[in-house]
Amino acid sequence: MGTGPGKFAQTGAKVLDVNPACNKNCSYKAGVTTAARTFDFDFDGKLDVIIGWTYTKTGIPPSRIVIHYGNGNGTFKKPGVQNGPNFDTVAGTWFAIPQRQCP
Repeated sequence: MGTGPGKFAQTGAKVLDVNPACNKNCSYKAGVTTAARTFDFDFDGKLDVIIGWTYTKTGIPPSRIVIHYGNGNGTFKKPGVQNGPNFDTVAGTWFAIPQRQCP
């Protein structure tokens, strides 16, 4: 979290966790992903986050895409809303977000 001009708190707050069962040495366990993007999906003025992840082991099917709607304070509503089916492949980690054309 930002604390002022160009400064940040030394410890971050946990605002979203796709694998709350693992908090340490989780690099090859479910919930690790690089497929996350922000967008205001419900157009309420609060950024939401879409996450695609493999939910049994990292990089190994099956996978899913979930949207977590923003609360407007840097945290997200729980649980997230699954977008589409569970995929039998890693396709859930591949997606594009919309690009807003108008302000």
